[in-house]
Amino acid sequence: MPRILVVGMAQRGHVGSFFLEAARSTGKEARLEDAKDAFEAATWRRRVNWWLRGHRPADLAGFSQRVLNVAEEFGADIVIATGLAPLDVACISALRQKQTITVNYSTDDPWNPRQRGRWFLDTLPHYTAIFTPRRSNVSDFSSHGCKNVYYLPFAYEPSLHFVERPTVEEEKNFAADVVFAGGADRERLPLLKALIETGLRVDLYGAYWGREPATRARWKGHAEPQTLRKAIAAAKVCPCLVRRANRDGHAMRSYEVPAIGGVILAEATDDHKEMFGEEGALYFRDIPEMITKAKWLIAHQADARQMAECARVRVTAGPNTYRDRLETILAMCLS
Repeated sequence: MPRILVVGMAQRGHVGSFFLEAARSTGKEARLEDAKDAFEAATWRRRVNWWLRGHRPADLAGFSQRVLNVAEEFGADIVIATGLAPLDVACISALRQKQTITVNYSTDDPWNPRQRGRWFLDTLPHYTAIFTPRRSNVSDFSSHGCKNVYYLPFAYEPSLHFVERPTVEEEKNFAADVVFAGGADRERLPLLKALIETGLRVDLYGAYWGREPATRARWKGHAEPQTLRKAIAAAKVCPCLVRRANRDGHAMRSYEVPAIGGVILAEATDDHKEMFGEEGALYFRDIPEMITKAKWLIAHQADARQMAECARVRVTAGPNTYRDRLETILAMCLS
């Protein structure tokens, strides 16, 4: 049984927490070091490091040393770092010298200007392997000097992402034509604004929608998993949007929404079409097509619900859990 040290966000809903749960569910010894700690500092220091030093964690060196110490004490066979992992080159190199496998699961595009940091790009070639959920990044990593680069899509967590419809008493609160859960990215704003302007009831969950005048009135704040399950299952339409600045083919919600039973109206990407097929979703390429198909789904809820069930079965019947993804990483790196 390998000992697994995960470096990522501990809060449930983040990939790091999912990998930790997946490891423990199979009886493996696993620990998680919370990447959030690397960013803790006085406000001025955090801002200087983030905005003037290329999104650099305020305590990069200190946190890296902590991970190195924990890995040695724990006897880690593999360190799985997620996203913009706050580990420096010295830490990763030292781990490899101790024969510890080092993996980065690249949850965001490192070359996205909103995420890009020279310090982080410098670390990537030092990892044993890189796994990425976007095909658009595979050649980027290889050209950057990374030796072992693999495509590995996002997934869903069965204990969190399952169908849970609202009770009769709750239905009024959750009644919505459209529900979208995710951050208010710049490229998403025109899409949701256009849906609101049609007069449809649009409910928005996630960060920053309250900052925008066009979406503020429809913002429901941050929601706990149970609230999202009920909102998504009750909605007549759930837009499935990628982050274009990330060059995504799919997003975390691309697996979570169908597992929860949502009716999917997806951006027309190759990943989405492969995941949902023709029977599991409708697809759109621009705002007019999105609005037309959203209205069709709302007017044809029997057909829409049948599509949602097809998508749910396609996603949940396959090896698409974070436990499956973890087993893939371990098989490819420890065999």
